[in-house]
Amino acid sequence: MSDYHQPDYSEYMDESGKLTTAGEMTIQQGLAVLGESAWRNAEVHGFHESKRQYPEEIALFHSEISESFEAYRNTEPPLWFRTKSGDVSDLLFGEDNVPNKAEGMVAELADAIIRFADVARDRRWPLGKAVVNKHLYNLSRPFMHGKRL
Repeated sequence: MSDYHQPDYSEYMDESGKLTTAGEMTIQQGLAVLGESAWRNAEVHGFHESKRQYPEEIALFHSEISESFEAYRNTEPPLWFRTKSGDVSDLLFGEDNVPNKAEGMVAELADAIIRFADVARDRRWPLGKAVVNKHLYNLSRPFMHGKRL
């Protein structure tokens, strides 16, 4: 099952991956929206009542990445859904129109991205700007970053 969305060429220039201004803005705005939404969801569900320290947040990032690795080791599909009753489904929504739980390697990576965005929003850090700037820097690096095979 693949729902991969290929961005249109107005967001990046060519095979090099260089972003256009529109692409940079899409990334920055998207991460800002995700951060605000994730932060508000965590707030409503009581996760901001006890302030986590940054080392604990880093550990939680690691846990999501480790869960993705476990899904890989268990040869799970990259993305699948579990119903409330625990059944496997390929549908995002159950009969009650409530989302089924996303599972698999990609779902765990998504959890990590959501955590990153929540933490950045909580601390008022410019995650989108940092992602764009790091990508721009990576575009300038030499082949294999100058390392030999």
